[in-house]
Amino acid sequence: MLVNHIALVSLSKNITPAELAQASAALQKQVLRDLGPIWGISASVDSFPDLKSVPLGYWPIIITENMKDPSSEGYHNDHHNQPYALVKADNSWQMTCSHEMCEMLVDPYGNRLEAAGSLDPKQGKVHYLVEVCDPCEDASYAYSINGILVCDFYTPNFFDPQVAPGVRYSFTGAITKPCEVLKNGYLSWQDPVSRGWYQQTRFNDAPLIKPLAGMMNSGQSLRSQVDRLTRNPNQQKAYTVAARKYKNIQKGVEEASLYHSETWRRVISKYVTPGSNLTEGPIQSPAEVRVTFSGGSSAEDFVHIALKDDQGRVVSTGTIDRVHPGPVHFDNAPAGYEIATTGFSKGKATIVISGAKQEGKFGPGFFNPSFYC
Repeated sequence: MLVNHIALVSLSKNITPAELAQASAALQKQVLRDLGPIWGISASVDSFPDLKSVPLGYWPIIITENMKDPSSEGYHNDHHNQPYALVKADNSWQMTCSHEMCEMLVDPYGNRLEAAGSLDPKQGKVHYLVEVCDPCEDASYAYSINGILVCDFYTPNFFDPQVAPGVRYSFTGAITKPCEVLKNGYLSWQDPVSRGWYQQTRFNDAPLIKPLAGMMNSGQSLRSQVDRLTRNPNQQKAYTVAARKYKNIQKGVEEASLYHSETWRRVISKYVTPGSNLTEGPIQSPAEVRVTFSGGSSAEDFVHIALKDDQGRVVSTGTIDRVHPGPVHFDNAPAGYEIATTGFSKGKATIVISGAKQEGKFGPGFFNPSFYC
């Protein structure tokens, strides 16, 4: 099987390398576990720090907030007719990357058509443009991978002539019959009789069928033209609602990752030179974190500390335990930043944060208090 290669590249200063890598891992899992087996495709998904680092043969998904024209977001072809996508760096960029990746892999060149009966009863059999995420693109139908929302997609059975029991029409099961358009979704097709393009949208809940004006016989792919002509006015609002629903899932994933990272750190500590794993940042007001263990504490006690900015992104980390007693210093700790701690103690752990002028006693057992600068 031919393996395609997707490159995730951010041109936005608001997306950290860690966030990009986490999104890449989620999309890779979506391809290998979900999309690939259903559509018979295989792909790698990797993150790169900039465009010059992307090797030849990769199809890039480029995230940026500096688009000259909002209609340029979505699918494109380069001068070699190879696919790439532009994604706006807003709060739903991970899900949009999932959307673009799924559609790019199922139809790399943006012109794939499937024949099926028209949604318009006045028409017969038509050519549907294969855009596997558009009918179910609303965030309420998304699902979580590693705590990151990814887009639902329809299956090849989406174009079946009639509904059948036990058939899966989209990965999550949100689509329940062939050619169904869900809330805030759309589906585009060409009528071979009139040669015109049409679209059903659900942007105002009720289905609406209308001519898709502006489709041209040009060098642009069909999908890039549809992307240019179609905008979902409810997309950001829907994503915000869905993100709240998955917030606890994401928090659980982050906590599990912290505990797991502590296990790794303990395993490799016998092989690497002890030292701080604090990442550097721009110097602003400092914060010092001190931890003391008492009352039945043991060598298993630890406190993992993360400095988060006002958007909740981790900018620095450190760990204190018996081998590395600290203190941990955060030079980049302006007002409004959160110092999140996750730890374990068989006895008591006393955490004192000078910059936040706060302290607390925690344990025995696991604990995860937060302090604010």
